[in-house]
Amino acid sequence: MPDAPAPLTGSVPQRPLRVVIPAHNEERVVGVLVGDLLDQDYPCEAYTVWVLADRCEDATAAVAARAGARVVERSHGPDGKGELLRWHLAEYPLAPDEALAVLDADNRVERDLLSHLAGALVKGAVAVQASVLPSNLDASPIAAAAGLGDWMTREMVYAGGRGRGRPVELSGTGFCVTAAALGEVGGWSGSFTEDLDLTVRLLQAGHRIRYLPEARVWDEKPTDLRAAVLQRRRWAQGRTGVRRRRGPTLLRRAVAERSVTMMLMAFRLAVPGRSFRMLLTVGLGVWAAVAGWGFPISWPVWAALSLWLAGRPVWALWPLREVRPYLRWYPLTLMWGFVWLLVRLLPHRREWYHTPHHGSASGEDPAPV
Repeated sequence: MPDAPAPLTGSVPQRPLRVVIPAHNEERVVGVLVGDLLDQDYPCEAYTVWVLADRCEDATAAVAARAGARVVERSHGPDGKGELLRWHLAEYPLAPDEALAVLDADNRVERDLLSHLAGALVKGAVAVQASVLPSNLDASPIAAAAGLGDWMTREMVYAGGRGRGRPVELSGTGFCVTAAALGEVGGWSGSFTEDLDLTVRLLQAGHRIRYLPEARVWDEKPTDLRAAVLQRRRWAQGRTGVRRRRGPTLLRRAVAERSVTMMLMAFRLAVPGRSFRMLLTVGLGVWAAVAGWGFPISWPVWAALSLWLAGRPVWALWPLREVRPYLRWYPLTLMWGFVWLLVRLLPHRREWYHTPHHGSASGEDPAPV
């Protein structure tokens, strides 16, 4: 069992945090992240860093221990991050006043991350999501296309929707939730998208997830097409499962409670992603042009919809100088629409797919782009 949290000192209110890093064969990257976390500007007595080494076949556990983390190893059990987190909390329960922060092993974090997370909790938030941004946009065109999606989420969905009732989703990494809220909604699920499943359950319990744009986590994106497609396929499959399992109840609650936030979340679960909608409008526009004006909606309307869907992200991202050079790879994001189709046409994967990471344990400071 973990030691009881040490009493906190200092004039600024603080919150005990447990930072966990689920890791499977991550010896190349996990030590650097642990180093980032042990160099925070948050009081060292106020948090602990745990690495959950899940059925590793490399030196992940040894590297993490040498870097200064508490390490626990799981040698067997069901696949998935949610199952691993559920196992960890069953073996090492959170203290009543503790909050759980989750990071991926390939992440890099800035020195003020924990201060931002704890500050939001002290002000009354029960779940907070940091801004998760790509660390390797220049690694390959595929990494750039995958990473642009993170910037779109930051600029168009979260930052643009602050104060408008738009729901914030937990992103799988860079988030924190209190022990009380986690216990209230039943802990972790075995979903392939455990973050989305927890998001929906928090909303149903009446909890809003607070977005912290000032807290930044740098995340490595897949650099080759196969890895990117398999990752997106897992996300799409998990999202479909959450929609089927949670969507009807969420929609009924939204109508009964007249909740704009839950209604928008139910809509987001039901509607395909932007890339698929872009493909669909382009296809319907071509069909309308070939079929002539007898088609129910003429091709200029479909063309306008396609331009709006394609142009809005570019408009939102163009002011960001660090992102602007990579917008040349934006057309590649259309491939994610085909992944949405792939999930519906092919049998669902039953096993967990681990996305390979290519980060280096060089210890260099986070350099986003």
